[in-house]
Amino acid sequence: MAQLLILASLLIGSRLIGMDANWTPVLATAILLPYLTSNKFVQYLLPISIMIATDAYMSGSFYPVVYFCIGASTLLSSRLNKYSATLGGVLLWHISVNGAVVMSGPGFAPFTPEAMIFDLRLLASSLLYVGLYDVAQRFFKKTPDYKNSSAL
Repeated sequence: MAQLLILASLLIGSRLIGMDANWTPVLATAILLPYLTSNKFVQYLLPISIMIATDAYMSGSFYPVVYFCIGASTLLSSRLNKYSATLGGVLLWHISVNGAVVMSGPGFAPFTPEAMIFDLRLLASSLLYVGLYDVAQRFFKKTPDYKNSSAL
């Protein structure tokens, strides 16, 4: 439970400190949660609820298409490997979110340069976070367990 609170705090903090919207680790976390827990409730609701709460706090707005894409990315990750899920999740995001923005008013269509740049940064950051997870996982699997060591 403590790890869940730490993760939630980090995600909330990443949204509130002013990072670019396409650089926060929320989408990558949604993709990684099936690898971290078997609890479906946590897998789907943690990233979506953090997005809803921080969106309400920061803008007072509700973005159902964004929340759908985050949940769908978790579903993709439970069916595909995490890198394929990242690519699929960002592609789904690109078409769905930008399409919804165009339909709801002024915004960038999915294949305009502005939308492409934003979503390529989202892809790059998500791949970076997923890759960092893989590196950390490999490092800690190869690092000896120092709990029982007399060296400390």
